[in-house]
Amino acid sequence: MVIFTGMKQNFLIILTILCGMLEAKGQLSEHGIPASFNLDAEVFEKATPLQPEEKVNAVLAERAYSKSGIKFKSYKYGERLALESDIRSESKLIIDDGKKKVWIARVKSRGAKSISLIFDEYHLTGKARLFAYDKRQKQILGAFTARNNKPNNRFIISPIAGEECVIELEVPYSELKTTKLKLGAIIHDYKGIVGYGRRPLGKSGDCNLEVPCVIEAEKLERKNASVRFLSNGQLCTGTLINNSKNDGTPYILTADHCIEDAEEASEAIFYFNYEAPFCGSFDGDPTHSISSSTYKTGYKKADFALVQLSENVPAHFRPFFAGWDVSGSTTDSTYCWHHPKGDNKKIAIDRNNPTTTSWNNDFLPNNFWLISRWEEGTTEIGSSGSALFNSKNKIIGSLSAGEATCEKPVNDLFSKLSENWEQDTNNGVTVKQFLNSEGTKQTLDGIDPYENDNCGSIHGWTDTNIGESKLISEGEGYYAGKNTLGWNEIIEHFDKTKLIRIVEIDLGVGINSSRENELLQLNIYEGGTSVGKSIYSQNISLKTLSSNSVNTVGLTVPQVISNDFYIGLKWAENLDGKLSFLHTSNSPENNFMIRKTSGEIIPISDVSNGALKGNLAITVHGCNIEKKSNLGNVDDIKMYQLANLHITKILVKEREISNALYFDLQGRQISAKLSKISKNEYHVSGLDKANSGIYIIQLITSKGVYIEKLVNHTQANRR
Repeated sequence: MVIFTGMKQNFLIILTILCGMLEAKGQLSEHGIPASFNLDAEVFEKATPLQPEEKVNAVLAERAYSKSGIKFKSYKYGERLALESDIRSESKLIIDDGKKKVWIARVKSRGAKSISLIFDEYHLTGKARLFAYDKRQKQILGAFTARNNKPNNRFIISPIAGEECVIELEVPYSELKTTKLKLGAIIHDYKGIVGYGRRPLGKSGDCNLEVPCVIEAEKLERKNASVRFLSNGQLCTGTLINNSKNDGTPYILTADHCIEDAEEASEAIFYFNYEAPFCGSFDGDPTHSISSSTYKTGYKKADFALVQLSENVPAHFRPFFAGWDVSGSTTDSTYCWHHPKGDNKKIAIDRNNPTTTSWNNDFLPNNFWLISRWEEGTTEIGSSGSALFNSKNKIIGSLSAGEATCEKPVNDLFSKLSENWEQDTNNGVTVKQFLNSEGTKQTLDGIDPYENDNCGSIHGWTDTNIGESKLISEGEGYYAGKNTLGWNEIIEHFDKTKLIRIVEIDLGVGINSSRENELLQLNIYEGGTSVGKSIYSQNISLKTLSSNSVNTVGLTVPQVISNDFYIGLKWAENLDGKLSFLHTSNSPENNFMIRKTSGEIIPISDVSNGALKGNLAITVHGCNIEKKSNLGNVDDIKMYQLANLHITKILVKEREISNALYFDLQGRQISAKLSKISKNEYHVSGLDKANSGIYIIQLITSKGVYIEKLVNHTQANRR
């Protein structure tokens, strides 16, 4: 049960409600609220800030990094500054109640836009807890516990916005002798890699293609191998790579200039699944992360590196370990998944053969694949280390340098995996010894190590849907918060599963300008033809939710649910400020409802005159998923795009098609004409005047709705 009374009372009451329920953002952590949040704010001001002696001149740092022409494609955003401190002996003791001690340390680096914390000695035992947060208490990381102990005793905390952050260590009396925490350095961010709005960086070029806009299924499967990471003040991309034992050892292939040695590997933070939820411009969530890795091998003159993550990738991260090809043979097309400028994951595609080339005298001759020109997308700074996949979806190289941009997507260099396979390296250990120690394989397939766990995502919308967030009308208020419609909960039906273990839920937030100490209640209800009884509730602090973004909320207690279910988002009737949720447009469905403050539940269309329909932009992540299906056997539909005729040819068996619709990637419907040629063949026309590009076709059939992506080529725009 959630208590919404006294919503404008003091912060202590709100935190008491939240205790143990606030979701942690980023890295593997437990839940909880720092003990200091029950104290007066003056406690923080009395703590003397820890400050590095060295200063950063952002202008000089930027000039030193800037180069023209072909250059490394890492994104330099910060400088590593030494800052050594034993948190227990050199920080302020703020609580000593005979049961536990709590210390706080203010860390400050003047002019920093964010601060990353690097602990040289991290060893927590028992119920000791560590938190890190910004002065506004909007970005709260932790609790980190003994679960985060590493063999190398290092631990790194993701960037915290602002030039000052707070470290808080809580240790029970029973753990005082065994708990150790020493700060060794910080990363002073002079570019703004993360802000209070949480978006890691500015947007990449408009030519880049978002994950949901990609049509080839095999390319999409490899996207989960790509990771975004930070190391030594640089942002790069890496790729999970399989080994011949197929045992899920978390090796990451990247560039040497991104991770040069063991120290940089140990201080890196790796982020998974940071990608757009729709084929549009909405931001993903950078929550999934793992801190630290072990340097395995690499070579400066070939610009490649192989590291191993400090722990296995959890199942709910949905990792894929990409296969490789070291034959050195040419390929008819290539692509790479990457994070340009640290943005959402993108893809770049070259539909021609790469060629062998050299770079300069600093590097081995003929050691690079040259991408002369990208046909779709491009790489940018931040893309360094991303894997180059061949047409058989296997890794053949990793990005080193180039000059490609959206304006001129040319001349990118990928270090050849085939040349590096048995190359003498920085430490005398070859890549082959880790990835194929017992054999002479030239190629290896990729794997999903959790394939049998049936981990995945469930949502109510289809690829034709585009997220929106807008007013119902100028006089009626937003979807949430104070409104004249008399309702304070939105509820969506999820009816596609027979069984699921829910681990976390993505909420699509459109607008969030609510007061910082207000709450949202996430509810899960039993399914059926109407909303059943509540089976789970969790409070979320609104100040942790970012606008125009997916916000991942980990369930405090994962839920195993049989059959269908409902998810509700409930707010206080007197919520002060504006709050809206993303929903999907261009959908024939009307799958979400509202609950009036009287308790009555009605379809959203009943109060919006049919103007609102579709689904909420909620995604449910879990494992052990068994899905229902109302489409019958989709193998009885075959589709071909006849480019010269601008016709989609559809072959069916034991199925009739009653209607066909085209949509572009902005969700706009394009007029389509359905023609029945014979019992088993249909033609759909309507793209003859449309630009070349990716489109979506929706077929209304006698066995259900069928959705597919297709590529339209016009004579005027064909390459």
